[in-house]
Amino acid sequence: MTIKTNPEKPDKESPELSKDIFAQARPIQEADPDLLQTMKRLGGRPRLENPKQHIGMRLDADIVAWLRSHKGYNAIVNDTLRKEMERGPR
Repeated sequence: MTIKTNPEKPDKESPELSKDIFAQARPIQEADPDLLQTMKRLGGRPRLENPKQHIGMRLDADIVAWLRSHKGYNAIVNDTLRKEMERGPR
């Protein structure tokens, strides 16, 4: 059910903002720098100590099709390359 509002009647909880209210506005850095720091700390996913990196590679189409047919193919490639790396130089 949609509630239709009357544009002639202002909302008591969200009054129209006047030029005076905008004149009093301050950037968050000035108004509450501690809140800004808290927001920055809480925002988003925690940073990884060793984040994965995106690379571009050219592979044969049939290999790409095979990889994409497997769920979690990024992990398959990563694990396979890690095993090769740990085997040492050829």
